[in-house]
Amino acid sequence: MSSILPINLLLRRASLDLKKSYFYVVLTKNQHQCLSLLSRRLLSNNEENTKLSKVTLKLKKSTRENVLTVPNLLGVIRIGLTPAIVACLYQQNNAAAVGLFIIAGLSDLIDGLIARCFPSQRSNFGSILDPIADKLLVGFVFLSLSLLGHLPHYIFALTLMKDLIILLGASAIRYRTMPNDQKFTWSKYFDPTLSTVTVTPTTLGKLNTVLQLTLICSTMCSLVWPAACSDKLLLMMLYSTTATTCCATVQYFFAMVKDYKSFN
Repeated sequence: MSSILPINLLLRRASLDLKKSYFYVVLTKNQHQCLSLLSRRLLSNNEENTKLSKVTLKLKKSTRENVLTVPNLLGVIRIGLTPAIVACLYQQNNAAAVGLFIIAGLSDLIDGLIARCFPSQRSNFGSILDPIADKLLVGFVFLSLSLLGHLPHYIFALTLMKDLIILLGASAIRYRTMPNDQKFTWSKYFDPTLSTVTVTPTTLGKLNTVLQLTLICSTMCSLVWPAACSDKLLLMMLYSTTATTCCATVQYFFAMVKDYKSFN
């Protein structure tokens, strides 16, 4: 009877992953071995065997990984640049703010390229750190621009709502997917080397992030060079960013609820 519950949990995780959910669950070493053995034994059921074989190939083992990678370092640098950009905006040093923001944007592009080109530089922790760095950058700069009167307050409120939904959902699923072969501790929960979930943003989420970064960069550039962007163009960017933020928020909310229920 003790072996039925883990297998059911594995099948539930398998179904979740094959549906291309927002979260990709990372199995522990024992669970991965159990799933591999089960997929080889179920030769009489082709459909079930196919599912298990696919999951065995797609899901990763939960092992302690190396988080000291170049993409993760760039993510930390991007987080460190955020307060500097905010300080420049409040000191009305807009040219410096634009320069630092461009550097932050380039670091986001470079760390993605490195992670794709060099598999040794990939990490599950990096898949979480990268969006966190983006959300901190976008959130604080949106807040600063709205408080300074350069952008409406609602764009920051919508962005904050979307990010809170993702944060709460990720925290809950992280808790539900912690390895049950050892005693739960908060130190393990916050241990970046013990990966249990890989975050994969949706296409709509990626589009929304690009539009947010474009809106911020265009708004700050207009403060330095007023003729760089017309008011009509900025208004179109604002409406496009608002629409994709609302749609992405709804999409992430239902994805989080679906993912969490899959572990109950």
